[in-house]
Order: sequence, then C-alpha cells, then structure tokens
Amino acid sequence: MIRYLSIVVMLGAHWACVPSGGRGDVDDRDASTQTDGAAGDADGSPGDRIDGSPGDDRDAAADADGGVDEDLDASPGDDMAPFEPVDGGPVADMYPPTTDERCNGRDDDGDDAVDEGDVCPPPQSVRLADPGDFVRLDSQLNEDSPMWQRFDAACGVRSAGDFPYKAWRVVNETGFDQTLSVTGAWGESDGFLHVFGDDFDPSSEDCLAGNDDDDGTATSRIDEVPIAADAALTVIASTYSPETWVPALTVEVHTAANREQRCDDGLDDDRDGATDCDDGDCAADAACDPCFGVMCAAGARCNGGECSDYATPIAAVGEAIAFDGSLRAGGPTFDRPTAACNATGQTVYFAPIPIVNRGPEPRMVQIDGRWSDVDGTLLVFAEPFDPRTAAGCIAGDEDFDGRRVGSRIERLRLEPGEVVVVVATTFGAETPMDRYEVTVTTLPDAADTELLCGDRVDEDRDGSIDCGDWDCAEAPECNPCADVACAAGLRCLDGVCGPVREPAPISIAREGQSLVIVGAITDADPRWARPGEDCAAGAEGGHHYQVVPLVNEIGGNALVSVTADWGAGDGFLHVFSEPFDPGDVAGCLAGNDDDGSTQRSRIDDVRMQWRGAGVVVVLSTYGVGQEIAQYTLRLTTEPIR
Repeated sequence: MIRYLSIVVMLGAHWACVPSGGRGDVDDRDASTQTDGAAGDADGSPGDRIDGSPGDDRDAAADADGGVDEDLDASPGDDMAPFEPVDGGPVADMYPPTTDERCNGRDDDGDDAVDEGDVCPPPQSVRLADPGDFVRLDSQLNEDSPMWQRFDAACGVRSAGDFPYKAWRVVNETGFDQTLSVTGAWGESDGFLHVFGDDFDPSSEDCLAGNDDDDGTATSRIDEVPIAADAALTVIASTYSPETWVPALTVEVHTAANREQRCDDGLDDDRDGATDCDDGDCAADAACDPCFGVMCAAGARCNGGECSDYATPIAAVGEAIAFDGSLRAGGPTFDRPTAACNATGQTVYFAPIPIVNRGPEPRMVQIDGRWSDVDGTLLVFAEPFDPRTAAGCIAGDEDFDGRRVGSRIERLRLEPGEVVVVVATTFGAETPMDRYEVTVTTLPDAADTELLCGDRVDEDRDGSIDCGDWDCAEAPECNPCADVACAAGLRCLDGVCGPVREPAPISIAREGQSLVIVGAITDADPRWARPGEDCAAGAEGGHHYQVVPLVNEIGGNALVSVTADWGAGDGFLHVFSEPFDPGDVAGCLAGNDDDGSTQRSRIDDVRMQWRGAGVVVVLSTYGVGQEIAQYTLRLTTEPIR
C-alpha cells in the first residue's frame, strides 16, 4: 500500500509526483516503543498492526530525528526518508497510458489513433435563427462532459489539461449569407467561448474566434462571425480552468444578415438603418435599379432607364470631330506612360475623351493634339480606361515631327462598336495647360494588308512598311529561310542550314507580348570571364553564367527588349550573336550592369529581323563565385516600324 503515499500535484501547466510528508495509522515499529507509552502497538496492546489488528511490530529502530517511529498519518514527528525518482527519470508521465480511450483530443490507449470509436459525442445540431432573432441553448459542464485542450481567445495556443466542453453545430438553413454573434453566461462560474468550423472534434485546428471575459468573468461574447448559406459552424462552451464544472450555462446565438437580403419586403434585413432601395446593397437590384436588364450599345450607358452616349461617335469618312479644354491645377492626375506606353512614374494632369466607331465597317482614324502654351502628350487607351493603373495603353505620340506644340497618332484602326479613350496630357509633371485641342479625323479606306514587301510603300497605312510590317512575315524578301528546306537534324539560320542549337532556342513572343523566364544561378553553373557593358574583354574569370538562346519563329522584323530582375542578388546581362562561345567575346552585341539599381539590368532594341534569326541572352553574376537565388527574365517583343 506504500504506492498510495505519493501525491499528484498540478503546477501551472505541468504535473509532478511529490512524496508525502503526512502520516498514516500508528505504526509500532518497535515492540518496546510507541506513541501512547504502551509497548509496541497502535491501541495500547502489544504487537498490533497499523490498521489496529494484532502483530505489526515493524522494528525497534529509532527515527531519523532520534525519536521513536511514530505514526504515518499527519501527527507530528513522523520522520520518513524523502522519496527519490528512480534512475533520475520523471516522477510521473504527464498523461500515463491507459487501456481506455477518452474524448480529449489525445491518444490515450497508445494505438496511434485519437478519440477513435464513439468516445466523443457528436455536437448537438441547431438551426440558425432568422435575421434579427436568436437561439437560446442551456446546458451544464460536469464530470460526464467530453474533454479537450482548449485554445486561447486568439485561437493560437492550446492550454494544458482537460477542459469539459459542450458543442453545438449551428446550421444556416435561412437561404442567405448571415453573420452570427454568440454570448455565453456562466452563472457563478467562469467559462470560455469559441467558434469553430464545421466537423469539430477535440483535436480540430479550425478555430475561428474565441473569448474569455466580456466585461466580467461570468460572461463571454463573440461578434459578427460570417456564415454562408447552407453552411455550418460549431459553437463551443468550455470551462476556464481544467477539470472544473459549470452547473448551469446559457449560450445565445444571435443572427444578423450581412447585407440587405430582399429589396422589396419593407424589412431592414442587415439592421443598418436602411431598408430596401434606401440600402446601398440594393443598388443593382431589379426592384431598385431602373437600368436592370437594359442593354446599351457600345459607348453608351444606361441612366434612369434610358441609354445615352458617353463616347462620341467618330465622323463620316473624310470628316472630323473636335474637342478642346484646359488642364488646370487641381484637376485629375495620373502617372503618365511614355508615347511608347512604357511606365514613367511622372504625375500629370489629363483629360479623357472616349470615342466609338458606330459604323458597320472597320475605320482608320487620325488623332491630332495641339498644345497652346506648354508641351503635351497624346495617348490612346483601350476601354475601360483606369487612370489608377494606366494599363491598357495602345498608342501614343509626344512631339510629331519634333514639334513640341503638337502630337499626332497617324493611323488607329477601330473595329465596329469598338470604344477607345483618347487622353490629352501635359508632358511635364503637374504642369497646367491653358488650352488643348484634339481632332479625330476618319480616313478613307485603305488596303487591308501590305500588298508588296519591297516597294517601300505603306499600302495598308498602318505605319509599318515592307519587312517591318507583320503582313510580310512570310515573304521571301523578308525571310531568308522561307524557301530553304534543311535535312533532318539541321536548322535554317539566316538562309543557311546548320546544326540544331543546344540548348534548344526559345521563340520570342508575338508583337506587344512578353515571355517570362524564372531561374537561379548557382555554384553548379559554368564560369566565364565576362565582358563589360561595352562588350570589351578584361574582367577576371570565375563568374557563373547561364545562356538563354532566342529565335524569331513568328516571322517579320522584330525588336526585343531584355530585362533581368535579380531579386536580392546582383547580376550582369549580355546579348550575343550566334554561335555563343564563352571563351570569345567577339560575338557580344550589348551589355548592361545596372538599370537604375543593382538588382536590375536591361538591354533594349535587340534586332531579330526575320524568321529563324537568333541571339543568345547570357545571364551572369556581377561578382566572382557569387550565386543568385532567383532571377526573372522578361523578353518583350516590339515591331520594327
């Protein structure tokens, strides 16, 4: 029975076994010495046992303090040797294995399964109330309740120990997205409240919200947890301290709509003080929107149930429409792109002018801008124009023929029903303009395509001539490989058959599109003595490098801009003609170290003039023996005009 003399004490989040310093019944260990003066027994008769039965004379030895062996109970003077753990191990396991599995989120029986079987009762199913109403749930937490290691109020850390809990699975059968708020009242006790996702069990990690005290230990509250239509959440009421009880608890689950649900029922569903069509949630509802279901033509919008133009129709062939105005300080601004539609980061005043081709046929228009007192820029954007991003830029001109007082976009094709936004801007940052004039002229019909690819005439009047026009991509005079047939294993390059390149080249993207490659330069890559930005030899060897061969497989003359972002590293960019030889820099066409920062390099206007034309992009490190964890290579194709 000595094993019952150890006491288990819970200290904070830990358990330990502490040896008892208490006493038990009278233990007459010596027949001649006893606590009551009688010889050798617990009740005064010789030789009695600890429990009062005769014959328990343990020994005649004296106590550790020199006194006789007294009781083992709480009476004074019982000097017992301190309890010591065996082999220096823990006094007791935190949760010693048992043969029975309990509902507590742990593997009690050591079979690598948690709460298996039917040890955990399923949460009680409750239907969510209609908006503005609530469901009241009464219960208690006692020794028969299931257990768990509950989370804190932030759903971040589980507490040690076993906490009794009660779970309710709340189902939203209202047909609408709702929000629920939960209150818990613990009577004279202290409790804890949580909301979990569906399919809760004591080991679940899907904790959404928690609360300990709502203005006092006896209440808890969680507000505005969204619950979608036909979804379910689990409300958990548990005790604040492990293995304590709550004789009576009350949980209320209040329901509120997260938006106005019906726009013609006279009810304030989301209880925000606005009902039906007075609530912004109903702005696009058929009951409140006279434009609901009204279809307007391109360039027109519905207003009050009627369609009206917001874009001005272009004029008849040979005629023009004109716009004028001023760009004043305090007017709208945006970050203006360049005439080539590249980003500048320059904030300017602007005026948008939407135009639309209402005719049944495609039309070419010429757009002219005249600036009265300062320099301006003319731009065209696809619809919808969003000045917050300046994306969608499709054409532009700063100074037509070098004249600062005017800009011109010579030929812009508009398909039937197509809407574009012409934008007049100042050139300088936040510089007011006293007056601008924009004229849009509809041009006579032109040929649909370039007719001849060697006559230096722009037959389709799209601004691109002969081999610079994509229409001539397959013409023999523009593609040296057009009529060349190579044997198996050979490839045409500049009109001559040669071996297939290794690694296999990557085709450039179509006009106006980009190809993006992500990679890394590591110690496993080869090394070379890279040239400088001017392609001159002289750098020491040992720079790791990679090559990206490019080929023009789309036909037509093209320019490619090459941009490398080095992430957190510092790299170097080169473009070589084919074939690339790392031991000979004679084929170097261009190089760049830093394009505004050490983490970026850029080379523009890499010319690839016909189908089959190729170059090799070489990415290398700036320093000897360095690595680059991740780079991004962007290859953007532009036509040669």
